[in-house]
Amino acid sequence: MGNNFAKIISVIFQPLFMPTYTLLLVFNINMYFSAILPFFAKLLLLIMIFSSTVLIPVIIFTVFKRKGLIRSYHMETKEERNYPYVVTAIIYFLMYMLILQTAVPAIYSFFLLCATTLSLLLLIINFRFKISAHMAGIGGVCGLLIGLAFRLNLDLTFQIIAAIACAGLVGYARLKLNSHKPSEVYLGFLAGVSVFLGFALLL
Repeated sequence: MGNNFAKIISVIFQPLFMPTYTLLLVFNINMYFSAILPFFAKLLLLIMIFSSTVLIPVIIFTVFKRKGLIRSYHMETKEERNYPYVVTAIIYFLMYMLILQTAVPAIYSFFLLCATTLSLLLLIINFRFKISAHMAGIGGVCGLLIGLAFRLNLDLTFQIIAAIACAGLVGYARLKLNSHKPSEVYLGFLAGVSVFLGFALLL
């Protein structure tokens, strides 16, 4: 597996996509919070999450790049990551507050609160150390699935194994591209798992 494969993996598991992937996972968990929502409500929620957590940040990051606040979309230095972390944390929190006002089950706002907390944690860590946001994102998915399995007594064995396998691929890709040191990969994954697992166990 070469650099091209590693680049594809890095794009597929871009941190901005994680809220959308998480939402799709929750939709497919066989529980009341999935069954209670009609298809149109799920579609509307998916469009809202994708627009706010992918499209809007991309537009803002493009402005940052033109203003010279970031040199590239890869944000290879930790100094370039501060503004994007702040932006994503604000967007995630606003979406959390918005969805909280709707009649949908709390799980759909809950994971956005987790994402907000994780973004703030990455920002704080970033003042001292650069860690992998890619690994934090996929780590969050792993943590959420493990937490839901324990807290709600769900059999999510396949989903958890698949998520951990994806985490392995993402870690490989970030190392193959020399985007991170091994310690940055491990710490990113640990940060994501810790935040989402911790919150999920408190549900």
